[in-house]
Amino acid sequence: MATQAELNIEQLVTNLEAGGRRAPREIGDLPDFPRKTFEELTQAVTANELHIQRLSVELDVDLFGLLATSSERLWMRGYRLSLLVVPVFVLALGYSVSWWFVLGLALIPLAIKRIKDLYAAVILHSAFHSESIFCFLYYIGQVSVCPTGSSEVICWNPDKHGL
Repeated sequence: MATQAELNIEQLVTNLEAGGRRAPREIGDLPDFPRKTFEELTQAVTANELHIQRLSVELDVDLFGLLATSSERLWMRGYRLSLLVVPVFVLALGYSVSWWFVLGLALIPLAIKRIKDLYAAVILHSAFHSESIFCFLYYIGQVSVCPTGSSEVICWNPDKHGL
């Protein structure tokens, strides 16, 4: 049975195809990919022959919403809210009580790191547990594959394979 995330991605792929873009649905559809099936890919990752890693540095909130569970979305909302609340609260305390509270602004990088870590965890977990999601994330440049012990990065090349 397909998860909600898989259904969401399937709908996105269908919309892309309706717009004239061909997005791969199976590992075998990926050009120049080192494995032919998703089972081979998961076995290679489990055997530490390949690594699935994040390729893009951008954080796509819409994509996160499609792939994340309700608890992960709740955590993300909390972290993002802390980016607004902490500075205001710290500056108010700094002004009214002591300027030493301004040191609390050092918590902002911690919230940003938590946001990035949660996003990466959701993307990588989704990619590893579903072939259709992996293919979509690979196609849009969110994930790549790297052989262990090599600096080679295997990713979708829009110039070579099209978008």
